[in-house]
Amino acid sequence: VPIFASLYPHQGSWGDVTSFRGFIHHLLRRDYGTLQLYSGDSSDAEAMLERTLHWLVNLGSEQSANNPVIFAFFLVGCSSMLPQDSRARETTSITGRRVIVASLMFYIVVFHSLANLPLSNPLHFAIHSRFWMHPNLLAFVAIGIGMSKLSSTYVRRSKKKAQCLAVMMALMPMHSAKRGFKYSDESSNVHFDNYARSVLEPLPRDSLLLINWDQQWTSIRYLQECEGFRDDITSINLSMMSYPWFGSKHSLYEGITFPGTHYTPRSGSGFTFSQFVDANYGAFAKRIFVGGSLSYPDATFDQAYELLPFGMVNQVVANDGDGPDFEDYQHRTKGVWKQVFRSYHASGLPDATRYTERTWEHTIARMVYDSLYSRATTLLDMSIKNEGFDRHILPSIAEAIAWLELLAAYDEKLASSPSLKKNLGLAYMKIVQSKELNSSSPLPVVEDIFDGTGNTPFMLPLKQYWWTEESGVDCKAWASERWNVVWGEFLDMDGAETLPDYGQ
Repeated sequence: VPIFASLYPHQGSWGDVTSFRGFIHHLLRRDYGTLQLYSGDSSDAEAMLERTLHWLVNLGSEQSANNPVIFAFFLVGCSSMLPQDSRARETTSITGRRVIVASLMFYIVVFHSLANLPLSNPLHFAIHSRFWMHPNLLAFVAIGIGMSKLSSTYVRRSKKKAQCLAVMMALMPMHSAKRGFKYSDESSNVHFDNYARSVLEPLPRDSLLLINWDQQWTSIRYLQECEGFRDDITSINLSMMSYPWFGSKHSLYEGITFPGTHYTPRSGSGFTFSQFVDANYGAFAKRIFVGGSLSYPDATFDQAYELLPFGMVNQVVANDGDGPDFEDYQHRTKGVWKQVFRSYHASGLPDATRYTERTWEHTIARMVYDSLYSRATTLLDMSIKNEGFDRHILPSIAEAIAWLELLAAYDEKLASSPSLKKNLGLAYMKIVQSKELNSSSPLPVVEDIFDGTGNTPFMLPLKQYWWTEESGVDCKAWASERWNVVWGEFLDMDGAETLPDYGQ
């Protein structure tokens, strides 16, 4: 590793392994904590006994195909491998079995004592469970031994029983293989390829992309490094940039100014995010984008810049007083989302029934919905701020309403969010109050930019309550009725009383 890093230094590599001290630091994973999985707050993480219980439950359910007989084999196998008679002659077979039991117990106790990922998070649980492959292999040996011991007792002096057992032994692995193949077949899984392309494709040429999400970083890095897709974009991992060793990587990023050794919450030998943006904003001319959230709060950055939703990422824009033109923003970002959904045209978003909260694929749909929500609320906020300035805000209001209604229809988390219902209610009220409409005016047409996503048209749920000329009511009356429904739902939600405009 040190030789390769010295001969072929490249962007995106973790740690400074070119020195002995840096190599040892990297080898011991000191950035995360030696022999630990998680660098975040693990004060409420589960203890060793609870983690061991989770492993046993997983072994008896998922790993055993929910067959209690297999778990019984495991218990019998473990019991038979434990020391029985101290006077019995030690053999290679007995010694090997004791080594297996000792290895299993050692791994379970040591790993579960050191592992600190909070298992209450479904994705963290899935990550943690990947480290059960080693004890599972040992457990499968114990299952085989238990199966052998019970079967030899069962079939003794009975040829018919032996034949029945042979059939059962053949069917059990076939059942497991069939079940496992269906669960593990990812031959058609192109979700992260689509996701990474949907992030990169809309960005202007020679942009700077700062990433703080693992799944975004790894998928984008693969496309850029291995397939050469949009390698004109410079991608930097914000987490990597926060370690002191990042100072050794500066020379790899031509054209980028680092006003210190590494990214820190306050200035010193390092630099804050606002200082980094100040040093590079002019050179990139509004071509700096951020994926994910910042690593540290930065009040100076919040005063000088804003993060505007731009597809699946946010664009860094200076607060120059006037702010971006909302009509230009609507047109520009709608074009971006056309490109985003073009990436998902073939496969659609990950199926929530297959990709549960324990999978990384589940986070893709979460990020798409959250990004759509951010764009809709930003557009709504911009439109309201321009109200009364002789600007046509109604098309933007209508588009924001359509997107918010779609998100409430498709995403359970956002549907139960008081913030979404509040914003949706305010948008409907703006239509009721609009001076751009009269009793005979039609509602502005909202373009369907989502067509072709999956097997079902994305905007189909909108048809059941969206205004049409055939409905026989003017759009202000329709908007008033929808406001009454949505605002009532908002007032009944837990946590709604903590938001502005509650009760108005």
